[in-house]
Amino acid sequence: MPRLMIPVALLVALVGINMLTRHARDRQPAPAESVKSPWLASPYALDHFTVPDLDGRPVSSAAWRGQVVIVNFWATWCLPCRREIPALVALQDRYRGRLVVVGVVDDNASDETVRQFASTLGVNYAVIRASMDLNRRFPSVEALPTTVLVDPRGRVAVAYAGELQMAELERDIQRLMATGPGAAVPRG
Repeated sequence: MPRLMIPVALLVALVGINMLTRHARDRQPAPAESVKSPWLASPYALDHFTVPDLDGRPVSSAAWRGQVVIVNFWATWCLPCRREIPALVALQDRYRGRLVVVGVVDDNASDETVRQFASTLGVNYAVIRASMDLNRRFPSVEALPTTVLVDPRGRVAVAYAGELQMAELERDIQRLMATGPGAAVPRG
């Protein structure tokens, strides 16, 4: 009889722990909306860099000059990242020639897994891997997803932490497009 009591006691304890953790998880607040940093008081110039995409093709920031750039840091395991990618695909289509979207995957998944993930979501923009160099160039990235807007002059102008609010992002994109490559960045 005592041998049977130990497994039953363990089972009861595990069920109790599961119920407690589920209850605590259910009481968690809803995920926060994206937190937009203020428009940077002094947008900083993004030094030119060239990195390979997942297929080895070069992606050069010098080619972005004159366009607004969305640099979106994400991971395959990140649910908010998954939810915002279709809207980024739509923005890339809508503003082609005036907007560049670049996905920066910060993930340990294999290149093939990331390619399949991107293909499933219809990603129509370059996907590159995060690196120490990119982290230095984009120091505002502390969580995933994080999205950074680069103005037509090649300056980092604003950053969003968390899932994007697409209406706000599109207003900011249009504001930056209106500035053109030679104008000052308007504060939002």
